[in-house]
Amino acid sequence: MSANQPVYISQFWVVEDGDTLQVRFSLLDTNRAYTKASGTVSINILDSRQVSVYENSFKITESSFEKYQFVLTGNEFTAYLWNIPKSSIEKGVGFGSAKLTFSSGGSIWETDFDLVIIPTYTQEELDEQYEREYQRSINEINETITTTPFEITVVSVGSFKYSFWGEARAQGPLCL
Repeated sequence: MSANQPVYISQFWVVEDGDTLQVRFSLLDTNRAYTKASGTVSINILDSRQVSVYENSFKITESSFEKYQFVLTGNEFTAYLWNIPKSSIEKGVGFGSAKLTFSSGGSIWETDFDLVIIPTYTQEELDEQYEREYQRSINEINETITTTPFEITVVSVGSFKYSFWGEARAQGPLCL
């Protein structure tokens, strides 16, 4: 274990563990040796639309870091590990990604992790959400346009989205 100041974050992982997400990261010094530092941890988990579904910041001390062992190699490493209950994560769309920020002694380090398993909306919930958004965007028009032999009445116009596999695929005006 090095007593040197950290220069970057290593081994940032977010993995599903039952009803929680287990999160861990290590700090390395200029010699790539594990080190510890007191500071502030900030994590932001986003869904595939880049909508934040979880955000938290908290302080840790050097003593918060513990030694662990890689299962395959038996090598030791030092990391800070904590659990996030899935119940504290809002529903989102698709897989999530996590952004970790660690600040200590005036320095700030950031790293990312993709493919975070988050609670997700069902297709029905997404359809209902998009319908509510559409209903809020409606502007009443109530105009009739006559071009022989057609007569068209535009009742309202609004911004419409639909989802395909959880992603918003189309948006734009919808005239009724």
